[in-house]
Amino acid sequence: MKKKTITILLCALALVSAFSVQAQRNCATMDHLHQQELTHPERIQRLQSIEQHTARVLQRQSRAVNGTITIPVVVHVIYNAPAENVSAAQVQSQIDVLNDDFRRLNGDASSTPAIFQGVASDVEIEFCLAATDPNGNPTDGITRTFTSTTSFPTNDNMKFSATGGTDAWPASAYLNIWVCNISGNILGYAQFPGGPAATDGVVIDYQYFGTIGTATPPFDLGRTGTHEVGHYLNLRHVWGDGGCGVDDLVADTPLAGAPNYTGAPCSFPGPNTCDEGAGDQPDMFQNYMDYSDDGCMNLFTEGQKARMRALFEPGGPRASLLNSTACNPPVPPTCDDGIQNGDETGVDCGGSNCAPCPCNDANLTLTITFDNYPEETAWEITDASAAVVASGGTYGSEPDGSTIIENITLPGGDYTFTITDTFGDGICCNFGSGSYELIDGSGAIIAAGGAFDEEESTSFCIEAPTDEVLVSPKALLMGSINLLSPGNPVLMKDDLRVAGRIPLAQPYAAIAGLNHSGAEEITDPLVLSQTGNDAIVDWVLVELRDPGSPATILATRAALLQRDGDIVDVDGASPVVFNVSPGSYQVAVRHRNHLGVMTKSPLSLSEVSVPIDFTDAGLDVYERSANVDGAERYPLGGGSAALWGGKISSTLGQVSYIGQNNSSDGVYAAIVNDPSNPNGSQSAIVPGYLTFDLNMDGVAKYSGSANEVDLIFNAVLLNPSNGAGAATFTFREQLP
Repeated sequence: MKKKTITILLCALALVSAFSVQAQRNCATMDHLHQQELTHPERIQRLQSIEQHTARVLQRQSRAVNGTITIPVVVHVIYNAPAENVSAAQVQSQIDVLNDDFRRLNGDASSTPAIFQGVASDVEIEFCLAATDPNGNPTDGITRTFTSTTSFPTNDNMKFSATGGTDAWPASAYLNIWVCNISGNILGYAQFPGGPAATDGVVIDYQYFGTIGTATPPFDLGRTGTHEVGHYLNLRHVWGDGGCGVDDLVADTPLAGAPNYTGAPCSFPGPNTCDEGAGDQPDMFQNYMDYSDDGCMNLFTEGQKARMRALFEPGGPRASLLNSTACNPPVPPTCDDGIQNGDETGVDCGGSNCAPCPCNDANLTLTITFDNYPEETAWEITDASAAVVASGGTYGSEPDGSTIIENITLPGGDYTFTITDTFGDGICCNFGSGSYELIDGSGAIIAAGGAFDEEESTSFCIEAPTDEVLVSPKALLMGSINLLSPGNPVLMKDDLRVAGRIPLAQPYAAIAGLNHSGAEEITDPLVLSQTGNDAIVDWVLVELRDPGSPATILATRAALLQRDGDIVDVDGASPVVFNVSPGSYQVAVRHRNHLGVMTKSPLSLSEVSVPIDFTDAGLDVYERSANVDGAERYPLGGGSAALWGGKISSTLGQVSYIGQNNSSDGVYAAIVNDPSNPNGSQSAIVPGYLTFDLNMDGVAKYSGSANEVDLIFNAVLLNPSNGAGAATFTFREQLP
């Protein structure tokens, strides 16, 4: 019986001992700082600069920043198990504790011993859950991210989506708090001021966060959050993380030689680990920056308050938070509020509601004045396809605080200017007063600033050259003409328009051999409602070619073909406009299933529209070899001519009825393999806007009346160069 009792007692003692070790506060902030110093050697210098700033502020009699400071907070909840997904109420309970503790409204303030009551302080810092996110949208100040990571070490992985966490919101405007499962019995850790913006903030284990839900005794009163936010605001542990010879840089906290793990009943006086002689005081284990249990913590001191608030004075590393409006609900953007917001592409311009932003001229000047770390600064300008067209930096060879000027010339187009800081603290105003300004030749400011985190971007546009040429071609398509009765004048069928098949956006981007990437689009629905001679038949391509090397295409424009052969711009009426300099060009017209045609001689093009009538059989057009390639156009009679129909592949650029790569087989393959023909029937009728709809009636057929193969057969037999009427005759596009 004695043996059994002794065994039970020993087990109970072991459990109590294990719980005591488990229940001790363990903050990893200093370990995190040391790791940062190894990774970023300049971190030490930045901390020294912050201490110099703090010392200067504390020596002054007056302060620039007075009254209550409010810090917007975003809480990133990262969870693997459901219990880790803490509730909004638990998040709010932590915010409430921060507000109580930093304003000395905590219910246990009366527990502060009389000896310390004189230095106990209302820090005059408050916290709110953000109401506006970085994009200007409403938010409850909480993000939630499921992760496959079961627990996180203190290496900041929880701060990046790429490693299972959540990316920080801009540290210049928000206090980021990450709540997750931290490995190694760590309650939390913080980043001291002056570190990289991408990792700036506080991390708290979900078991020690707030006062309800998963909050676990004896750390269930939210004081882990208070402790870590103290570090975020540049407070050290009260024992200075050393012996009695190391200070916490605050005069009114008694010198301590080690952390205190004081728990209930929080008996005072507790340990006195350092003898300071006359006036010596016991350790202030009640201070939020010691390691006592939550129930034994109840004060910051006046010295700690002064140290924290120094960060918000001009030039301080937390001063940008004073300008944050994230505690306020989003204000609907307007076109006269003086800021770029909503979907605006510039300040009060662009986007869906404001007038288009004026474009800048092509000659730009970029001026950068560096902070104390020019080796961290770089910039680039990218075009609409995200290609870098100009860049500079980093500038490690430039003196601290120096200024550089870059002259840049850009062609017309849309661009984005981006300035970056590799450390993530911008170029103003923590470590020097850096700034940048990008202006155009007229002095108009495109982008300016200096206070940002990792990067800052501004979109702008450069005015396109005013040079332009206008052309008014005409052409007929064999496939859209009644060959037995073409009419006089010839009018093409507009079956595709009537059937609603013509796409609003130009179709040539995806057609191999043409591959036109322009953004031409019909934006006015009335264009396709037009009937009569000006009704739209289809899209065509108009090309300007180099007269010295006609195979070289200098510019391409998708345009609209009308029933009478007129080729017009996307408004359905104007001449086709090219943004090129006036000069001599050869002009070609091409189509998705007809052979193209090109002028034989160069034409002088300018801002005055030049007519080019490819429907005129007498027009002298480019010809490679009539004997080999066939006549360049189909003769309609009556002096008219049309582009040859029957082309299946713009890569091959030929028409053939039988033989290798013949057009008939191309039609057959397209029809039997079309998704709308699951049975692969050669007699299927396939509807749509189709390259293999050669007679352009809105359906494709291999057999039966009005089939595509008959058109191919007629084109081969009717080609004047096929004198023998051979079905094996093949002819090609008369283009270089």
